[in-house]
Amino acid sequence: MNAVGYARVSTQEQALTGSSIHDQIEQIEAYAKARGWTLVGILKDEGVSGAAEHRPGLNEIGRLARDRSIQTVIVTKLDRGFRNLRHLLNWSAEMDSLGVDLVSISESVDTSTPAGRMLRSMLGAFAEFERERITERMASGLRMAARAGRFTGGAPPFGFRPENGRLVIDEREAEVIREAVRLMVDEGLSAYQAAARLNAQGLTPRRADAWRYANLRRTMESDALRGVWRYGKYSDGPVIEVEIPRIISESEWKNLRKALRRRSSGQRSTPDRDYLLSGLVTSPCGSTYWGTYRPDRGRSYFRCRMSFQNEREPGVPSCGCPGIPVEDVDAVVWSIVVETLSDADRLRAYAAQWLES
Repeated sequence: MNAVGYARVSTQEQALTGSSIHDQIEQIEAYAKARGWTLVGILKDEGVSGAAEHRPGLNEIGRLARDRSIQTVIVTKLDRGFRNLRHLLNWSAEMDSLGVDLVSISESVDTSTPAGRMLRSMLGAFAEFERERITERMASGLRMAARAGRFTGGAPPFGFRPENGRLVIDEREAEVIREAVRLMVDEGLSAYQAAARLNAQGLTPRRADAWRYANLRRTMESDALRGVWRYGKYSDGPVIEVEIPRIISESEWKNLRKALRRRSSGQRSTPDRDYLLSGLVTSPCGSTYWGTYRPDRGRSYFRCRMSFQNEREPGVPSCGCPGIPVEDVDAVVWSIVVETLSDADRLRAYAAQWLES
């Protein structure tokens, strides 16, 4: 009988349990030898979550099964294969239809028997439960760390870098921020003008090739400049505010806020309008459309971002993308929404994708 082994470990689980790919390979080889099976190979997924439905090693097992090259899949534990019950059941249904059995060494699961298939489903549910518990413990630990004033990872705000688990001022980036504040507060420049001046001085962003209106204004509006770093999302519960060092003083922060308000779009001649599709519709030039109001016509239009002068590099002409009446776009999108809400199968599919993500 031809068998293939499957070994997996995620960075998270390695830290928690000390399991390793090497140990799993040794167990699989010994088990196949004891059963007298031909081990055609051992496929591995390293640093990959068991909650992911598609993985290189697991996908290759599916190909071997469809090619009728194997009759059995060997894992050391069922959760090496799956930590999501729905994924396990979907994968098992395909393997069953192809006549491929699943054997778990430590749990004595052999799906060639009815008892083994029942145990497979039960253990899959427990594996999913344990994964959710691990996720909850990690989230709780990160929130505790944030409450203690520690930086929990990710990209730090511009002007800061992590050091010994906390955010400290990055002097190179802080110099850029202080110069931007001087340009916008003392010289009264707009974000567009300040961005051009910073670029000319070689004071660049962290990742982008140059400052532009949007990324500079976003940086200057960051709460990090007033000494606050936020952890979490409001949708997940209370957001934790962590006190961090200040790059600029309180008075400089207040003056910066005044400058930003002074240099915004100014007094509106019409009420505020919400354009829910702004930034989501692709324009012919490859940029995105944004909603604007034309008081001379009394209508709202989507205009390409590259048609706004403050979004283009100096000397670059407008892209020439045509404007589109907002109501025309809204009508098309709304018709798709209505069609989707009327299709129960599509809604279930979208819900399954959302739950998986």
